[in-house]
Amino acid sequence: MEHDPVAGLRLGLLGQPVAGSLSPFIHQAFAEQHHLKLEYQVAETGVAELAGRLAEWAAAGASGINLTLPLKEEGFRLCNGQTRAAARSRAVNVLIRAGQGWIGDNTDGIGFWKDLTRRHRFLSQGRPILVVGSGGAARGILQTLIEAGEVVCLAVRDRGRGMRLVDDFAWMGAQRILVTDLRTPPAGTRWSLIVNATSAGHSGQIPDLDPGIFEGRPWAYDLGYGEAGRPFTRWAMERGAARAIDGLGMLVEQAAASFEKWTGRIPLTDPVYDALRLQSP
Repeated sequence: MEHDPVAGLRLGLLGQPVAGSLSPFIHQAFAEQHHLKLEYQVAETGVAELAGRLAEWAAAGASGINLTLPLKEEGFRLCNGQTRAAARSRAVNVLIRAGQGWIGDNTDGIGFWKDLTRRHRFLSQGRPILVVGSGGAARGILQTLIEAGEVVCLAVRDRGRGMRLVDDFAWMGAQRILVTDLRTPPAGTRWSLIVNATSAGHSGQIPDLDPGIFEGRPWAYDLGYGEAGRPFTRWAMERGAARAIDGLGMLVEQAAASFEKWTGRIPLTDPVYDALRLQSP
């Protein structure tokens, strides 16, 4: 039998918190679909520790790494090179080993949009989308929303940070994006979708939003999943959201895009998503 060049891959996830992450299960399921062997590790890693951890894992033979909160922007700065998606968003969630360094990529936007539009059949119908947050997670999906031609408003705690994010995307037309305070989004706007791109759910909290944003019965989507996604999705349904979705499907879809970049194989995502949803409805 011909030797498979991607058999025995060493992959992993860095971030904080990552205890209980579903990524090892997901990537093992993808590997089994293609009869590949891989080792997928998880390590709690803060921003200050990232450079050292990347060097450590590179020396140990890791060929691919996923980054989650709060490392996506720092990961971008530490890369030796970036794909177009990463360069545009200035945040990375995927690292690909290249020589002595790493190439950064961002599959968050692809994963988010595939889950939202293909799995859940979302249509904005010309109504604007409110994205809450201005960190690496928001950066990852903003490019996709702009490319899809959606009208976006960014609700943030730190207006300066929000304006810097918009400035980074200005060449794509992001100067049309309105940056607003969390509590004072444009009055009377009938949103099609409210996206929580903050990490508030990891501490059982929700962003300090005006409940009036749900008056037009928009959909709600939290980029977190499991326990992290529940505070916002429950709150949204209580306030009148037409539908509330957590980020489990996004997790699976962005993982599939990562897996393809590392291995050249395209995994089936629906069986993995369905299995995980049965475990955590």
